[in-house]
Order: sequence, then structure tokens, then C-alpha cells
Amino acid sequence: MVQCYTLLNVSVLLLCFTADFVWNFGLIGIHAVNTNVTCYACPKGTLGNNSFPDCRNCSNKGWCQNTKYCHKCPSGYYQNLTGQTKCLPCPEGYFQKDSGKDSCDSCLPGQHQDYPGQTECKQCPKGFFSRSRGSQRCMSCGLGGFCNKLGCNSCSPCPAGEEANHFGAQNCTPCCPGHFKQRIGFDVCKLCKRGWYQVNRGQTFCRECPRGYYCPWQDSSPIKCEANQICPAGSFSPGSECRAMYTRNKETEECELSHIVYVVIAATLAVILAGIGFVIVRKYRRNNEQRQRLLERQHPVYTGW
Repeated sequence: MVQCYTLLNVSVLLLCFTADFVWNFGLIGIHAVNTNVTCYACPKGTLGNNSFPDCRNCSNKGWCQNTKYCHKCPSGYYQNLTGQTKCLPCPEGYFQKDSGKDSCDSCLPGQHQDYPGQTECKQCPKGFFSRSRGSQRCMSCGLGGFCNKLGCNSCSPCPAGEEANHFGAQNCTPCCPGHFKQRIGFDVCKLCKRGWYQVNRGQTFCRECPRGYYCPWQDSSPIKCEANQICPAGSFSPGSECRAMYTRNKETEECELSHIVYVVIAATLAVILAGIGFVIVRKYRRNNEQRQRLLERQHPVYTGW
């Protein structure tokens, strides 16, 4: 029993007796701060009892007192210190499903939690993922990757012939005609180069436009050349007959200078070189003649008296 002694009047004695009765039945925590005067309720975060007349902090982590009782922290909250009046909400990316805990659990990869004070984590939706623990939000899959289930901790690459051509893809789609993708990976489908084509979806290669045809569009079938047109393999437009002084190469079907042109060019160069040589020789002879005449004038010949 709380020891209360009063020398003043019977009313004080009755007050202490009532407080002791209330405490024994768990109605309120009180303590005696002055045995000669009165009893007071313990402050928030502390408790008093018959064994310990002085108020003391709540001794358990995960518990707190903000009324006359010490109580457990509810689910979604925690308290890692003793003698506290409030429980703390689990932060974003964490949760706590049990009560009376001194810590929160982190969300696993593939999960997230964007609100505080929660009792569970959310699964990442399809097309999104979280790579680490304690994620506050999920990230969308980038180009070339996809996630077709809940709770992905990473995105998967698309197989050969397929692509994910937008962010947050839940599935891969086949390459469009005129496009191809050779192997599994996070890259997207590529356009066939000029002179090549592919008319089917989900392909891993393109075809070269055959000889005698031309392919102006990569997603359409080859077009046959006319009789007066020239179309070597890989043509994206038809070629016409070779111009004058050009001949068609039988292997490549490309127009090349005729052999006659090379002969004419060689002959022309020979004539030009011969003309230059003639001019040089003639000039050399003329210079020699002038020099000889000058020498004759400087040394006259005497024929006698």
C-alpha cells in the first residue's frame, strides 16, 4: 500500500486510501511525492506502483505511455527507446505487421512502400521493378526490357526477333516488317539497310535484293526490273543503259569506262608528251645557234694583207 501519512485531517487519509485502491486495480499510475500532503499521477511516459513509489520510465522498447497505462506500439509503428510518450511510424520503404516492436522491416527487392506507418509492402506492378531492399517506389523497365509479372526485381531482355520499344513494357513484340534483331538482348529492332528487305514479322535477318530486281522499300517484296534496266544484287533503284564511252561490267553490272577510252587517253598523253619534247629540243638547238654566232663575232678571222 502506498504509504501516506497525514497529520492534517481525515480527508487527506481518505484521498491516499482511494489512490491506493485505484492503483491496485490498474486504473491509474500515481506516486507519493510528499507523504505529508497528497499523491500525484505519474507523468506521461512513466509508471509508478506499490513496489516503486517513484515514477519510472516504461522499461520495454516498443511500448510507450501517453495515458495512465503503458501500451504496445500498434502495427505499422515502432519505438526503439524507453520511456517515450509516442510511437513512431515506419518510414517509407519499411513496414511492421506486429505490435510492440522496436524496429521496422524493410521491403524486399520487387516490393515498395511509398507511405509511412504501413503494415505491409506493395508488389511492383507489371512493367516495373525494384532492385534493392527498402525501396520507396518501383522503376519502369527501360527500352529493350520487360516484366510480365508482379514483384519483379529486374527486367528481362527480349529474345531475338522481338523488342520492347517503350518504357514499362509488360511483354515483347515481334520486329515489324523491314526490321530485324539478331540475338537476345536489351536492344531494339533495326531497320534493314538500303537494297535489303524483310516482309515478315519477328525476323532475325534481312535479305539482299536479288539480281534483276530492285527494292525501294525495306518492308516490301523485290520489284522486277524492265528489259532496258540494269539491276545488280542489292539494288534499291533500277539502273539505265550505260552512257557513251561506258560499258557494263558483267560481274557487278556497274557502268565502267570503256577500254577504248583508256586507249584514247593514253594516245593523247603520248602526243602531248611528244609535243613538249619537240618544243624543248627545238629551243635547245636555237639557243646553241645563237651562242655560236656570238662567239664568231668576238673573234674575227684575219685573212692577211
